[in-house]
Amino acid sequence: ALFRSLNSSLKDYFSLSITVSDGLAQELKAGGLRPADKIEVVHPGISLPSGQRSREARRGSLAMAAPVFGAASRLSVEKGLDRFIEAAALVARELPSARFVICGDGIEKPALQELARKLRMDTQVEFRPWTGNVAEALGTYDIFVMPSLREGLPITLLEAMAAGLPVVASDIGGIREVVTDGKEGLLVNTADKKAFSAALISLGRDPDRAVNMGGQGAARVRSCFTVEREMQRMGEIYRQVLGARQA
Repeated sequence: ALFRSLNSSLKDYFSLSITVSDGLAQELKAGGLRPADKIEVVHPGISLPSGQRSREARRGSLAMAAPVFGAASRLSVEKGLDRFIEAAALVARELPSARFVICGDGIEKPALQELARKLRMDTQVEFRPWTGNVAEALGTYDIFVMPSLREGLPITLLEAMAAGLPVVASDIGGIREVVTDGKEGLLVNTADKKAFSAALISLGRDPDRAVNMGGQGAARVRSCFTVEREMQRMGEIYRQVLGARQA
């Protein structure tokens, strides 16, 4: 409500609004908060990692039917990590050697830990504190999981893909603008525990497919989501706005 109120009161003040995803741009348009000709989308970019875990190492871990499914985010309700734990309980029945890691801190951590205990998953679900070194956490994962309820365009997703990780994520918002279902990963309705767990199991059982998806994800980030590309686009927009004011 505060977001909508601020946008409504300030909508005539700005020459242009910049959003990080087409999904957010559509929200602004649909809510009457910005006219279509005053919105530009600039996808965020990341600095590419200097190194990553080898494809062979990841394929070996998966081939042993002991995949590590990992998430890294703020531990808050909108990140949907309770869905991850519930799906993990189903995955563990089919892949008993699988491990599940949640890296992050936040107000939902006690509730998530209690859910893991309730589902008798506390020995397989590992909670790691947020260290600020995302690359270090991602280097221990085989498959990246993002079950969010709502997202703009998440930087952590880009970092995971740049690290060569295949993705299983919510079929929502900005995630769709990064991941093509069946190419760089699998997009599912994570509220559907059976569908979510089935997607995790399918990649956990297919090392070649998982590693190939990871490779395609890394290539997509290099092509479309670098800091250099983001800065180039921002420069174009600034020149456009300044040119219009001087005309």
